[in-house]
Amino acid sequence: MAALVASKVFYHLEEYDDALRLALGAGRLFDLNNRSEYVEKIVAVAIDEYVKLTGENFELEMKKKDPVAIDSRLEDVVNRMFGRCLEDKAYKQGLGMALETRRLDKITEFITKSDAMAEMLEYAQLSAMTLLTSKAFRERVLKALVEIHTSAQDVNLAALAQCYFILGEPGE
Repeated sequence: MAALVASKVFYHLEEYDDALRLALGAGRLFDLNNRSEYVEKIVAVAIDEYVKLTGENFELEMKKKDPVAIDSRLEDVVNRMFGRCLEDKAYKQGLGMALETRRLDKITEFITKSDAMAEMLEYAQLSAMTLLTSKAFRERVLKALVEIHTSAQDVNLAALAQCYFILGEPGE
């Protein structure tokens, strides 16, 4: 409880990194379902930190080096946010967050659980083509989209062909 109170003090002092550190120390007392300005800001700082770390780890993976350790409490906050997006049926928000955090598992999950899978596939493909700066990650996303496209009942052949074209693969 003390960590949560101290986190709120640092939040009001606009020391967001310290506020995040203390909020993580508060564990489940840091309630993501409380949609206050404090929670939203700390979650945003947590996601930004997670994005930075996963980006670094992806680059290290490409260079075949050991990844940087990510605090399990930070990962828990991000995973709880993914859960909140699923619970609220905020699939586009969750997909955007999954793209930013480089979580292919969550990208697939948000697309396949959505009621509007075709729209989500289109959004994911457009986002991958226009927002992702890492060619290697973009290719991974497009390969995941190809898998989803080919397993879907209503296949958008134009979108599938575009994925294959960008990947430089002939398709099937």
